[in-house]
Amino acid sequence: MAVTMMRAVLLLGCSAAALAPQTAPPRRGVAAAAKKKARAAGGFGAKPKPPKRPALGKAAAKLLDELGGDVDAAQAARFDSYMEKLRASDPELFADVARARRCDPAAPARGRDRLLAMTWDTVADYLPVETADAALDARLARVAAFARGRCLDVGCGDGAMVPHLRARAAYCGVDLSARMVSLARRRHPDARFERAGFFEFVAAGEEAAWDTILFVAALQFFPDVDAVLAACAARLAPGGRVVVAHVRGAAFVREERRGNPAVVEALPAVEDLLAAGGFGLVHAEEDLDDFYLVVLERA
Repeated sequence: MAVTMMRAVLLLGCSAAALAPQTAPPRRGVAAAAKKKARAAGGFGAKPKPPKRPALGKAAAKLLDELGGDVDAAQAARFDSYMEKLRASDPELFADVARARRCDPAAPARGRDRLLAMTWDTVADYLPVETADAALDARLARVAAFARGRCLDVGCGDGAMVPHLRARAAYCGVDLSARMVSLARRRHPDARFERAGFFEFVAAGEEAAWDTILFVAALQFFPDVDAVLAACAARLAPGGRVVVAHVRGAAFVREERRGNPAVVEALPAVEDLLAAGGFGLVHAEEDLDDFYLVVLERA
């Protein structure tokens, strides 16, 4: 996977995950000062205050140190190590992933899903060394304002939406990345997270109907939006909502797709979402290129 994917993805958990900064990690005294400054600043913002992020794992930290603090190189090497492990353990799936990386239209869905999962596993490995962005966090709060009732957060990442949804909805987050789910559970031990793909999770049919299904920095990883909306319609309660958002906007995602066509799609226009049928429009931001937020309601 091109390192562009690691550099370009959202600065928050998701369906939305943070990346390491493009500089060497702070050393002892510098790190302590940075932590003190972060505490004084209130992290993501004074309200809500997120949990403290854990330190880098030993393997990720060792690799970063070996590569002189070059995060791009460490992420690329980490991803390559996952690919080599997959080659040894499951040659057939490795071949499917390789086809997905080449943008082969005939690549099986499982190859694309595993490619996406390994990409976000790699992101999760270096997620703890990123700093937060209060402005983007404020946009997440705006997204959360449209959620209600029982809420399914698709591509939940490390659980960035949880602090904004505590008072609004009963919550469950799902993500393909096992490492992202592990981070989410550590950050928010009182919330529910499942390691699963969206279609796999809703097809199980073990849950009651959802009142809100969130795709925050997540819908661009689904090649068939009509299929996504059909699955949502089947699992939403009457009047239930689909909230699609990307706090960096549709223009950011188009740039992301240019560098990573194997896994990233452009975010759909509002009329394309409505054309799928079964939903009415509740809200759409005026400038979707800057802040993509579209709220649909099941008819």
